[in-house]
Amino acid sequence: MITKKVLENIKKLLKKHNQGHLLAFWGQLDAAQKQNLLAQIEELDFSEMDGWVANYIKKSTPAAIPANFAPAWFYNPIPASPEQERKYGKAIELGKELISAGKVAAFVVAGGQGTRFGFDEPKGNFPISPVKNKTLFQISAETIAAVSEKYQTVCPWYIMTSPLNYAAISEINPNASMPKTQHAGRQEGVLREAASRIRRLLGIPDGTRYTKPLIIILGKADVWQVMVSA
Repeated sequence: MITKKVLENIKKLLKKHNQGHLLAFWGQLDAAQKQNLLAQIEELDFSEMDGWVANYIKKSTPAAIPANFAPAWFYNPIPASPEQERKYGKAIELGKELISAGKVAAFVVAGGQGTRFGFDEPKGNFPISPVKNKTLFQISAETIAAVSEKYQTVCPWYIMTSPLNYAAISEINPNASMPKTQHAGRQEGVLREAASRIRRLLGIPDGTRYTKPLIIILGKADVWQVMVSA
């Protein structure tokens, strides 16, 4: 329940940081929507936002573009020389070794909806294959499961969500052969980082090894911790 005191404190906080517009449609929201909005506001780091506004919005001097600015260098999928072909071969063998050792995972950023193409659900749940109408999630799950089976290993699948679609994605199980591990982490779009919860994120007790691939639903803060710890 939202008390008058809580709402007044939120209004004062927003006014202090020139963010009062966040409550512009407060009167049009139902009780659940109001609670959700206040929860999101409480997650914001306003002191950091003030710095962004000062440095990137109000600052009149544009950022200088380096004189040597150019597209990032990349590897062409087709080797351009015998030396590069040997290098590619070594990379392929190394990749196989890492997958077999359980050191490779799949990562998908899935915070948005498919509204731009008339699909009001997570984009990953859009049926895209022309014959069997498989979803993007299902195609990805089958690919990851096939790789795991081929190399007799566990290839976790990390799916980063947003507050908008966390619940919906958590209900999706695109492949019954991939057991799903979930947790109560923050989702993409929240500014304040959470403390490290890697062990709880993975849901794997010490000394226990899963024998099948995992689908792990996670949020932005948890992704950051995983990347930092990698």
